[in-house]
Amino acid sequence: MVLGLLASAQAVQAQSNVVLVNPEKALLRATEKALQPWEIAVTALTSEQVAPSESMPGARDRARELCSTHVARAAIWLTSNDDGEALWVYDQQNDRVVVRKLNVRRPLGDADAAAVALSIKTLLMHTSAAPPPQRFGAQSLAAAAPAPTPKPRASRWQAHSELLFRHGAQDGHADARLGLGLFRTFEPFQLGLVFAAGAGYSVAAPEFRGHFADASLALEARLGKTWHGLRWVGLANLALHRAQLEGTLSPGQESVIDTRYNPSLALGGALQVPVGAAHLGIGLRTRYYTRSQRYLVRSVPVLDLPSIDLEFGMFVGIPL
Repeated sequence: MVLGLLASAQAVQAQSNVVLVNPEKALLRATEKALQPWEIAVTALTSEQVAPSESMPGARDRARELCSTHVARAAIWLTSNDDGEALWVYDQQNDRVVVRKLNVRRPLGDADAAAVALSIKTLLMHTSAAPPPQRFGAQSLAAAAPAPTPKPRASRWQAHSELLFRHGAQDGHADARLGLGLFRTFEPFQLGLVFAAGAGYSVAAPEFRGHFADASLALEARLGKTWHGLRWVGLANLALHRAQLEGTLSPGQESVIDTRYNPSLALGGALQVPVGAAHLGIGLRTRYYTRSQRYLVRSVPVLDLPSIDLEFGMFVGIPL
């Protein structure tokens, strides 16, 4: 299952993506129009907190973080000081910045916005975001660093697959579970639904032989942070479990079926690495069941579910 998802991820073809920091509406429209022939998508970041500084190396460090967070090949922003306006373009692949002084003042009219968009397109020729036939070398303000692997366009939706091993803290039971989910990204947060089910495990007690399994549907929230090419994710979820104990009772082989629903809360974390367009990770969750589930057959306990489970396993996320 996991290998199939990874193969699908590597086959994803996506156009280039650049981020434009705090653009005026006229500049955003003009830039999108100018870059459309190159099939470059423009992601507008409108929060003042995301803007890079006006000096090196802080500007480059912040631009590198924005490109990593939004899976972009270049970051673009404008700065102002007493000397006038300046246009900055950061190339993620070469980890370098190109800057040009502008002969305009904000706010920009349509004509000035079109002129700045043309300058943006020219400077992008110095970066890996431009199509290969349109690129050419240029002097930069920062020495080139080893190039990271080019990343595809950021996606707001992500398919999720997980293979988890669950261990009961009280009774020592263990089983494997497979989960499938869909997440929506609100950077740096993700919110999604995950359905999980497993084969369960056998239950043996005096005069009873049976099988226990459960399936769950969880609402999960994640908060991620990228650091040195790795993504650290904290997560929390609220799940509803459908648990079922089914078996036979001796000596008459009487059939027994007991189905219950139990909410749970979970906290955990994961470490993810990019694999092509996908993210592959390992993680750990601690889950607390809000209701005790003690199963009785003829007033004799045959299964007492723990209130705390420990889950660990592998996670795969693929942008849609």
